[in-house]
Amino acid sequence: DDTARLAFADWLDDRSDPRSRWLRDADLARYMRPGAADPIPGLFEALDSEDYGVWDPAVELFGRVGPSVVPA
Repeated sequence: DDTARLAFADWLDDRSDPRSRWLRDADLARYMRPGAADPIPGLFEALDSEDYGVWDPAVELFGRVGPSVVPA
């Protein structure tokens, strides 16, 4: 449910939790299920399991996650 997901994102935002911006993105949110976990492991798993050829939607989503994908 988008309403519940967005309300939870607001709640996380009030607590300065970085997952709030990821939950606002419906495409990223599906990689955070079932427990609103960090989407990065799910995206890496998708890269290994899906065969999209040159264009892979998981690669595009890494750009939406932001700099936390590659630690300093």
